Amino acid sequence: MRINNIKNYSRINIITTIIIYSLMSLYIILSMLPLLHSGYYSDDMVNSSIRGQILLENISFVHYWINFVIYMFKDQGRFIPVSIFTLVAVSYYFYNLFLYKALILVLIIINIYLFGYFIKIVFKEIYFAYILMLCAPICFQFRLYHDPILSFAGHLQFFFCYLMCSLIFLQKYLDHNDRLYLVISLILFNVSLYAYEISVPLALLIFILIFDHFKNLKLSLRRYLPFIYSIFISIIINLVVRFAVNKEYSGITFNFNLVLIVKTLFMQSFSSIPLSYYINNPAHLFNHNILYVFRNIKSTDMMSVVIFNVIYWSLMKKIDFNMINWHKILLLGVSLVVLPALPISLSAKYQQELNWYGGWGVGYLPVYIQYYGSLMILAGIVVLINKIIKANNKIILQLILTTGISLIILINLNCNRAVVDKANTDLYYGRETLEKALENNILKNIPENSTILVKYNYKYDPYPAFVFNGLRGWLKGYDWDNKFLFYLHSQKMVNIVQHISQFVDIKPEKQSDKIDLVNKNIFLLDIESYPEYCYNQNKEGYVMLGKINYIKVDDTNINKSKIYIKFMRIWHEPYAKEPIIIDKLHSLKRTVINGTLIWTAQ
Repeated sequence: MRINNIKNYSRINIITTIIIYSLMSLYIILSMLPLLHSGYYSDDMVNSSIRGQILLENISFVHYWINFVIYMFKDQGRFIPVSIFTLVAVSYYFYNLFLYKALILVLIIINIYLFGYFIKIVFKEIYFAYILMLCAPICFQFRLYHDPILSFAGHLQFFFCYLMCSLIFLQKYLDHNDRLYLVISLILFNVSLYAYEISVPLALLIFILIFDHFKNLKLSLRRYLPFIYSIFISIIINLVVRFAVNKEYSGITFNFNLVLIVKTLFMQSFSSIPLSYYINNPAHLFNHNILYVFRNIKSTDMMSVVIFNVIYWSLMKKIDFNMINWHKILLLGVSLVVLPALPISLSAKYQQELNWYGGWGVGYLPVYIQYYGSLMILAGIVVLINKIIKANNKIILQLILTTGISLIILINLNCNRAVVDKANTDLYYGRETLEKALENNILKNIPENSTILVKYNYKYDPYPAFVFNGLRGWLKGYDWDNKFLFYLHSQKMVNIVQHISQFVDIKPEKQSDKIDLVNKNIFLLDIESYPEYCYNQNKEGYVMLGKINYIKVDDTNINKSKIYIKFMRIWHEPYAKEPIIIDKLHSLKRTVINGTLIWTAQ
């Protein structure tokens, strides 16, 4: 009878755990839905064409990876083979945008589960771990900047996996004194060292856990020694690489101005606090009227709030706050916030860049690690309050907490949607139009190895002029519209140029009135948003292709010369309900097209 009761209890526990994790996963997915609607930003704009390059150059995945590693330490003085491997792997195998974003979402779920397991084994309180997992998504804020969730091929998500797994196996070693766990922890820490440089300051977390266990400095240092050796070897390798190639990545060029260091440290750390980007609103993108948030609530937002409250109220009453060491969780939390910010605060590049993109609330990539630190700090404060206040007042505290977090969930979802739409407007909708045009064979009958002059005139932007528009500069700063992107989506080899001078070489004394290109395979491809007078002006656009017949040379600047083309074909988004008549494409001032009539699909 007793054995049957134990079996039934175990079965109930398993079912309960499955239900909790299922609801938790659904909640995280709903909280991160804006991610699935985002496009390619930052380095992803170029790296998303890596598959096209590998296919076009007919090289192996491993060959490309090795070449990339060599390029990075020759060009930037960085030796990070692990992160380059994951970058190439993600870009090659997850070249479909939706699958790529879904992968990032899966990695975030894995990160949250690993973080929860770490909290569980360190503090021996599973329900406390569940609550922290539940609250993690409220910290994830998207930004109109280099964002660790929206971009970078899961770089920070993979790194966080290495870090958490290393800490988990270290804690298992401390709990069970099994050296195999220590070896695994050390291996994973070394993986992180060659994935991202911020792993060096984060090594202090390892010492904190070791010292907390042994309470003896000498013994703790002895156990910590293998990790010190690993750090030393990693630093020596990176220094040798930098001195050997005499190159240094601008992001790790240090400026020791104390005022700038402290200011940048606080800015980077502040950005990890929930709603920090919304509160400071550096891009002037958000409406702080709370009624605006409620007017824009979606059904999925309410589902997130409902699931959060169901899980929270089911689990919170089971937490034994007396089991939780609030000093320890605050120490670990502060370490996770401050340590990743140290390299950023010392960097001359980010001391300037964070200010340029708005300052407070704007954080560079390590902010993803810092999110979990801020969560631990806030949790530590809640634990301390629960230990201080009387039992009959705890229900009031829980009501305040759940109401506040529910509101944060709604605001954060609304903000993240706005950031994604603005970033898509600046960087992706036009590219999406180009990709669809290429996939729909707009390059039909164009000979291989032809030259295409690409002009990007996608001007659609429904946002007011005062909204920050700094991302538009990335269209020129990143070589995203390259031949590899064209090959990936059209399977046709073409040469891509952005300026007339790249395919016409004329010395000033030999300039003529007209350059005849009728017998040359040189084409013009123009990416356009629909004209403003189109009734259904929205996110759609079209791509126009024409054969360049001749160029009327501008004596002062050849890149300002007039281009005369023979119109070939146009590809358009099939959404508008009316024809668009263009007598002259004003956005292409160097091109004359008379009486072109464009009909969209009915």
